[in-house]
Amino acid sequence: LGALGRSSGEPWSVVARAQHQAEDLHAAISAAKHPVIVAGEQHQPGLAQAITDLASATGVPVFADALSQLRRKDLAAQAPIIAAYDLILRSKPARSQLAPDLIVCVGQLPTSKPLRQWLTGSDCRQIVIDPRGRNQDPSRRASDFWVCDPLTSFAAAAGSAVGRSAATGWTSSWERFELVAQSAIDHALGEEPFPL
Repeated sequence: LGALGRSSGEPWSVVARAQHQAEDLHAAISAAKHPVIVAGEQHQPGLAQAITDLASATGVPVFADALSQLRRKDLAAQAPIIAAYDLILRSKPARSQLAPDLIVCVGQLPTSKPLRQWLTGSDCRQIVIDPRGRNQDPSRRASDFWVCDPLTSFAAAAGSAVGRSAATGWTSSWERFELVAQSAIDHALGEEPFPL
């Protein structure tokens, strides 16, 4: 209840410093050719759609945690949503081929060990967005901590995006890896004698 706010949709309280960083977010993503958005657990209504809108407009792959509200077919049809990142990042060739130049983290940091290792080993700008200013970077690799409202920031950045900024090959590589990983998962589950 505390995370979701009042029944009217209004939050219980608002952090005074929670202004949006839309211009900075848009500038950072526009300057990157190999960006990634890591979306962890979040409960802010509308944030999943705002992240999807920005990813759709710019071509930025989104690593969607199961609790991020982004693992929905309607959103995956709009943007490059990567749900099997844990399996993909277990592959050394995939990790070496897919080196980012920008990582934007929003929501709780996912618990995936391969993801955390990949974040720790990535030598690029890492932005952590948290409206309450909590430390969401246990690896201490983040270069930027933004205490701002993620919904307002992503929605406004999506509105000002004028075209793809992520390299087409970067996005299509992640989408290919996602298809292969999901096929492997489907095959493995199909071999199980009993439903899970």
